[in-house]
Amino acid sequence: MEQLRELEKRVLDIIEKNKELRKNNERLEAENKELRAQNGKYETAMQEKKDNADALAKERSALKNTICELIESIDSLQATK
Repeated sequence: MEQLRELEKRVLDIIEKNKELRKNNERLEAENKELRAQNGKYETAMQEKKDNADALAKERSALKNTICELIESIDSLQATK
């Protein structure tokens, strides 16, 4: 009889521990979902910054080429005078 009560206590303890672990698991899953969403936002923001930096680099290169062409034109005009 004593063994039966001890076994019952162990089973009830295991059931209680299982409930706690399930609650903790649910909390962690919700936190994970939240962190994934936040990570997605950060990845999007980083990609936008990279795209903006690439666009600025292209614009800078285009401006540099235009300035070089203008300087060449000015030099050419001065050489013909």
